[in-house]
Amino acid sequence: MGEIEDRSPAEIGRLLTALFGRTGWYAAVGGADTPPDFRSICLIREGFGFVHDLFDFAFSIQALAAASLIKYGSAEQRAALLPDILAGRSIGCLAMSESEVGSDLANVSLRAEHRGESYALSGTKTWISNADIADFTIVLARTAEGAGRWGSAYFM
Repeated sequence: MGEIEDRSPAEIGRLLTALFGRTGWYAAVGGADTPPDFRSICLIREGFGFVHDLFDFAFSIQALAAASLIKYGSAEQRAALLPDILAGRSIGCLAMSESEVGSDLANVSLRAEHRGESYALSGTKTWISNADIADFTIVLARTAEGAGRWGSAYFM
């Protein structure tokens, strides 16, 4: 573990994401036409957590960003982005946490208002995992009122 401890968390994140992609760990995430296998993702995370917390972190953030793209992205977005994401060549981040609600998705307040072919966001996210090394961002935002009435939007 000494070689990991000698590197910055950002550098470790890049190295681990590339390693997990090359060795097929992101296969559990699914694909352009395959839904995510959340049970496998959880089991992989648990195993990686026993190795090192940054192993779990690097795997989980990439897996959750990819799973959101699989579930909510357009067919064009999935076709264009998923091969590099699942191969670990492109790193994602997840803009989820807010100062008033933390990571409680049912109470997310950042709003996404549909305007033509895009969305306008209003609100604030706080801690955004992988933001310093990410090639793309998955933003979790509210698109309607009520619990469970939120969506995610893809931004690069």
